[in-house]
Order: sequence, then C-alpha cells, then structure tokens
Amino acid sequence: MDKGWKSIYRFFSAPDTADWVTTLRMQKPAYTVAKVLIRVFYGFLLYYAAIIHHLWDYYHNILPTDLLWPVIWLSALEDPIIGVRLILIGGFIAALTGALFCEIRWARVMVFIGLLEYLGLKYSYGGSIGHGMHLWLILSFILIFLPIDWAKTGKVSRLTEQMTLRLYWCCQALVMLTFSMSGLGKLGGSIYQIFIGQIHLFHPDAFALHIAERLLQNNTTSLMGNWFINHSLWGIPIMVVTLYLQLFAIWAAFRPSLHHLWGFGLILLHIGTSLILSINFTFSIFLIALLFLYSPFKPENVNWQSVLRDLPLFGFFYRKL
Repeated sequence: MDKGWKSIYRFFSAPDTADWVTTLRMQKPAYTVAKVLIRVFYGFLLYYAAIIHHLWDYYHNILPTDLLWPVIWLSALEDPIIGVRLILIGGFIAALTGALFCEIRWARVMVFIGLLEYLGLKYSYGGSIGHGMHLWLILSFILIFLPIDWAKTGKVSRLTEQMTLRLYWCCQALVMLTFSMSGLGKLGGSIYQIFIGQIHLFHPDAFALHIAERLLQNNTTSLMGNWFINHSLWGIPIMVVTLYLQLFAIWAAFRPSLHHLWGFGLILLHIGTSLILSINFTFSIFLIALLFLYSPFKPENVNWQSVLRDLPLFGFFYRKL
C-alpha cells in the first residue's frame, strides 16, 4: 500500500480499530452471517421476478418504443415480441436458478444478465428511467466474483472467509457511496444557489417548494406533503439531517459501529420520501436493511460512547472532550 492510500485509509478508519487477534476472532461468525445474507439477496431477486408476472400481458401486447442498449438486439428480430417473451421467461428462470444455486458462479452470472435485460426492457417504453433496482443490479454483478468455495458448508480457508467479507463490504461501500454522491450534489448545488441568490437547501421555504414542485410534476398527492407545505419551517431540520446522512454515508461504511444507525436513518429517509413526496423506494429499503441492519461487521459490544466517537464531525469534538 503506497503512501497516498495509507493516508486515505487512516482518514476513514475508526480511531478504535480492533487489533488483529480480535479481528480474526470475529471473522468466522461474520463470514457465517454474510453467507446467509447473500443467499437472502438472491432469494429476494427471485421474489422480484415473481411479482412482476402481472406485467407480462402488458409487455406481450405493446412493443418497446425506445430501445436501451441492453435490449438493442430486439431490433434485429423479425418479431420483437418473441425477444420480449425470451427476456421475461429467461429472467425468471435465471432468478430461480440463482436462488437455488447461488454458490455456482454461472448461476450468479445468469441472475445479473437476466436482471439487466429485464430492466433494459422495462425502461425501453419511453419516459423517465427509474433507479429503484439499479443498486440490486450493480451488486449482482459484484457478487459474481465471490470465491469459488464461498458457500461451502464445511471448513474453508481463512483467505476464502476474508475474500467473501471483503466483497460483501464492497457492496456496502458502493451503496453508501451513491448516497454520499447524492449528498455532495445537494451541497454543491446549494452553494452555487447561495452565490447566485436563488432559494437554496437551507432556505426556510426550500423544503415546501420542493414538495410542491414534485407533487405538481408527478400530478399526485401525498400523505404528509400538504402539512409540510403549510409548516415549511419544519423542513429545515429535515433537510439538514438528510444532507448529513447522505453526505457522510461513505464515512459510516468504514465504521461498523455506525452501520445500524446509518441503516436505520436511511430507511427512515426513504419512508419519509414516500410519505411526503410520494416517491417509493421499497426495494431500496429492503436492500439497506439487508446490508446494514444485519451487517456481519457489527461489533460485539456497541454502546452510545463508541457511536458518538465514530460520528462524523461530532465525533471529533467528543474525542477532544
């Protein structure tokens, strides 16, 4: 590890990083939990493939109007409907195979290709592209590279345990990175708006205006949207907490003591988005719960002092005190 990477590692590492003896002692139980969670991951993708069956009639009767690159091959078929059926049936078979045989690499490859093709088909009918399943798709690609014997029931090598856990942590870090990118975009946009005199993220009316714009844009209503529009000052703490959770999500990925807290916070964020903006992230909620509420890296003893010590910004002042 060169000097630059060492500096980055020290910056993100928790101040109370466990010694190697404790790490090795925790490795096997963490590996056991990770194996179960990976199987749940593929089980959920089978569930997803099953619940979209009610859309098959729609796809069978309407040709895609704006083919995306994963399904551009449909344009070469004399009857694209045949290709559509192949994607739907093949995707379900791939999900079933992955749920049954996720320990085999080719089955995981099938799951990734099946999901890629279905999402390419789903968003080839014009309109906006949703991203509710994009993280599932990216993680299904990462998990292709699990060690060959990662799911072995008997004793496996220490290297296999470590590589499995590293890949699982890569999934966690990538999910958190997307939230941090979103938070960084919000912060950068707000700074720009402040300089040009526009209403920005920290303006008292920002949240209310954002809600009104989204509801009008989508021509819908929400359970709590009107209340927050009429009580705009409550939007200030919500916007600040949201920015804090998103901006420092990648920081939390490096600190297992924060996995539960950040997972719970991001789930509440998605629930609030549904109740206030009428934008649903149901599948993302399940993924966050899978990765962080049941994180295999959770320390054996987590207390409020260790959480405070690891918090971004606040932890610095707590450690000084």
